[in-house]
Amino acid sequence: GGATSLFTIIKGSLMRPLPAVAEPDRLVSVEPVRGSTILYDFSYPDLVDVREQATTLSNLALYDGTSAAYRDSLETGRAWMSYVSGEFFTTLGVHAAAGRLLSPDDVRPEAPVPVTVIGYDFWQRHFHGDSKAVGATIRFNDYPLTVVGVALSGFSGAMALHHVDLWVSLTMMSAIFHSAT
Repeated sequence: GGATSLFTIIKGSLMRPLPAVAEPDRLVSVEPVRGSTILYDFSYPDLVDVREQATTLSNLALYDGTSAAYRDSLETGRAWMSYVSGEFFTTLGVHAAAGRLLSPDDVRPEAPVPVTVIGYDFWQRHFHGDSKAVGATIRFNDYPLTVVGVALSGFSGAMALHHVDLWVSLTMMSAIFHSAT
C-alpha cells in the first residue's frame, strides 16, 4: 500500500508532462558526468561545445536556478530565478502571454542584455496582470532588469516540481550576484 501511494505521488508530480511545453515527450536532459558523479556546473562554453558535437539533438538549451531578492517601487521579496541560454524557450516550444521571451541576442557572452521574463503567476501577484509590467524595471539583488515578457499561464519552468518566477540570461548571473550588497 505504501509503495503504491508513493508511486502514485511520484508519477503524478515528477512523471507528468511539463505544462505549456510543446512536445514534452521529445525532451531529454543532458547532465555532465565525471566517472559516476553528476556535475552540476555546466557553463555557457560547455553548452557551445555540446551543441557543436551533438548529432542527435535538434536543439539544446541550458538552465539552472537560484533564489534572489527583488525590489521595485511597490514591494520587496524573494523569487526563484532560472538562468537560461537564449534557446531555452524555443527549445521547449513555449510562447509569451505578453511581450517577448528571451532570445540568443539577449544571451551574448560579450554583451549580455539586462532583461528578464517573468512567470505568469508572478505577473498576477506582483503586477496584477497589468500589461505595463512589460518595460518595468525590477531590481534583483539590487541589479536592475527590464521585464521584456511574461511566460504563458501554466508554464513554471523545466522542472516539474519547481516553480520559477522569472528567467534571465545565464550570462547575466555574474552581474546580478556580484551587485548584491
